[in-house]
Amino acid sequence: MNSSYSEQAGIDAEKVQSVIREAKPILQSSAQAEDLLIRLASLEERLFEGRFHLAALGQTKRGKSSLLNALLGEKILPTSVIPLTAIPTFISWGAELKARITFKNGTSPKELISQDSTEIREYLAGFISEELNPENRLQVEFVELSHPATILKSGLVLIDTPGIGSTFQHNTEVTLNFLPQCDAGLFVFSPDPPITDVELAFLKEVRVKVNSLFFVFNKADYLTEDDLEKSISFLKKTLEEKADIKNPLIFPTSSTRALKARKANSDSEWEQSGFKALDEYLTQFLAGNKQKALSEAIFRKTQSLLREALMRLDLSIASMKMPIEILEEKRERLKNRLKEVQAQRQIQQDLMDGDQRRFLENLEMRANELRERANNLIKKSFWEKHSLNEKLDFEKELSEIISAWFEHEFGVLSRELEQQVKALLKAHQKRAEDLIEEVRKDAAEIFEIPFIQGKIFDSFELERNPHWVTHQWDTSFGMPPVEWLEVFLPSAWRKRRLQKRINRQIEELVSRNVENLRWSTLQIFQDSFRRFREKFDQQLAQTSDSIQSAIEVAYKKRQEQAESVAEQLALWEDTAMQLRKILDANSG
Repeated sequence: MNSSYSEQAGIDAEKVQSVIREAKPILQSSAQAEDLLIRLASLEERLFEGRFHLAALGQTKRGKSSLLNALLGEKILPTSVIPLTAIPTFISWGAELKARITFKNGTSPKELISQDSTEIREYLAGFISEELNPENRLQVEFVELSHPATILKSGLVLIDTPGIGSTFQHNTEVTLNFLPQCDAGLFVFSPDPPITDVELAFLKEVRVKVNSLFFVFNKADYLTEDDLEKSISFLKKTLEEKADIKNPLIFPTSSTRALKARKANSDSEWEQSGFKALDEYLTQFLAGNKQKALSEAIFRKTQSLLREALMRLDLSIASMKMPIEILEEKRERLKNRLKEVQAQRQIQQDLMDGDQRRFLENLEMRANELRERANNLIKKSFWEKHSLNEKLDFEKELSEIISAWFEHEFGVLSRELEQQVKALLKAHQKRAEDLIEEVRKDAAEIFEIPFIQGKIFDSFELERNPHWVTHQWDTSFGMPPVEWLEVFLPSAWRKRRLQKRINRQIEELVSRNVENLRWSTLQIFQDSFRRFREKFDQQLAQTSDSIQSAIEVAYKKRQEQAESVAEQLALWEDTAMQLRKILDANSG
């Protein structure tokens, strides 16, 4: 009964929901399926809460916020000739307009609920505009906006990211580290200036972190039809030749015309603004990619749950029908087999302990390498920019060098170690799946029922923070004072001594930041190993307990009167028949 249905074109959210609706009352009639009902409800919830994260990217003043306003149908995000701060905004569907501000410093989040988009826009401006929150003095980490726009209702989350070109390199690195959590990127260009080298460099970094990328040429209404065609052609050629993007999908748009069209409720103006094509594409892309993949995954999990329920019923039915002395003998055989499984589980845990230990040793080695490289590179970068004769803000300059460098290295190290952990846990998951499947096979063999294959162990995924993460790198630096004896030394000697003290401070800063990086990375991946162990133990115990429970229910029922036993047997056989009917109808 292996399913290939999910590979067919007909699988969608509606089909999955139909199967779940049909299966629910059947499982509710089975006393052995309470845990499966809970998991089925969780799958149904995931089906409705599927999220598709789309990041708006590009150079400052290209019109990213205006473009998102047009997609939402009203001016709700602040736009200004004065740059906005490097704070991302996450926009998702909500029945009412609501802004929520999250802070870095532990301050409780602030919220505003209002049906007035102007009030919301002005409220947001107080936190994300450079004019009202210069250099992010309020320590805002990210902003969340709920909006009832139709385009968001299917699970699309729009993300307004900091513009490149006007922010510190550190913020660009934070953006790049966040991008792997996004499903697609919407790169925004505009006529003046044409695509820049800074944008091309950023685009090359983005391409390796986002699976899908498409482009918007905003402010198209600034150009004549002939100039627009030439500009689009030039942009396409540049993307193909300098960014190695074949046949880039470019949408010419006018946010100004789109907002006027929404206000006037004019379909023709909406189409002429270019936003109808963009809106339709985003909707189709979402339905055809993320939602389709999610529906197929949940459909397969639903089938696995139904197969597990059917196997439990088959065990109960077989236990009810066989002679009591044979049942008791088979119960004992199964108990002995489950004891052997526990011994195998311990062997697997020992193997994981060894892998985890080697992973930690590798992390320590990488931290030492990073410390040495950081000392050399940061000192070199610092002294190339400054001499001891200059009276500059050393702390500010050093802060930017350290923050940008460590943010970049954190991203590189995290991605590298993540791949290592994924490979390790993939091997352990295969062993875990095999052991759990072995338990089910043994039970089927001992009780002489058909073995129904099904992937019961859910795939383990490393948790990723869905929000923006800004690391607080240690950049505290004080210009070392001149010691009193040094005033009697020649100027060259004083400078050398001062340079040594500055270098020592850099080494101390590097050491503290490497330790912060090592510690935060250690916590992330130790937590992954811990959660994997817990999940493995839980699913192995759940499989063993459910098999034993299915047999024990029948064993206890055998003690009752013959009439009651017959009624229960008939009910189980009818439930099993209904489950087989659903599985057969959807097995392809």
